[in-house]
Amino acid sequence: MAPPGSLPPGATPKKPPVAPPPPPPADPPEAGGQIGFTGRSQIAATADGDLTLTPNNTGSLLSTLSFGPNAQSAPQLRPTSNVLTLATVGSTAPTSLGGFTGFWAGTLTNTAAYAAIVGSVCGAATECFFAVGAEGKLPAGAINAARHRLEIILRGVYSVAGATDTITLNVKLCQVSGCASGTVVVLGATGAVIPGAAVTTQGWESKVDCNVFTAGASGTLDCQGLSLFALTGLTALQADDMVNAAALTVNTTVDEFISASATWNNATAGNTITLRNFGVKVF
Repeated sequence: MAPPGSLPPGATPKKPPVAPPPPPPADPPEAGGQIGFTGRSQIAATADGDLTLTPNNTGSLLSTLSFGPNAQSAPQLRPTSNVLTLATVGSTAPTSLGGFTGFWAGTLTNTAAYAAIVGSVCGAATECFFAVGAEGKLPAGAINAARHRLEIILRGVYSVAGATDTITLNVKLCQVSGCASGTVVVLGATGAVIPGAAVTTQGWESKVDCNVFTAGASGTLDCQGLSLFALTGLTALQADDMVNAAALTVNTTVDEFISASATWNNATAGNTITLRNFGVKVF
């Protein structure tokens, strides 16, 4: 008989259990505070095209979320609380971060030059609008948050028949294109600009910038602008400011159309102005 504790002949001794290896150390954070898509993050895409990254670790801040270019528009970053939402340009649901509300919303541009406004066609002392149409439409809610900003710029060419002829420019926000009905708000207006000499196919520019102070059906905007008219030979510029001494009341919850107009003081055929370059940035 084998002694107590000994193995019988031919038996193989058992190996002691081996502890599993420790887990590999966590990767250090990337430079710049960037975060990758890991198992600790939730990724969700919604029907409206938004892509949301929600970190489980709510004690961390996400400082950068970058995606490649979109075929239609560049992406935007909308941080709110512990959720970062990436939405396409043109979204009308702004969120806030640290008391600051505002994000890149989109642009409006023209696809061709608009028909000229001619004194002999428009008539003396008659306001006529450039046919901007739907290209000037701000969708409902596009500026429906405080601290949004509009930057409107108009450029083109003009001609004046005589030294005493005048032109007045207006930039308006209307509920239909061309301001034929509904509420009309003048964002900026020149006085009667007098070039003081006959001018042929020289450049002009009007720029109006607006800050949204408050949003809603009776929202308030502060708008200020300036218009420039080049004179023959580019030896001088005729300038006229487009000022507002008080905030403007605008319904920021409905569709609005940016419309621009010109008014000649007479019906002369040589008085003509064309809008060739129209652009609006919404922040």
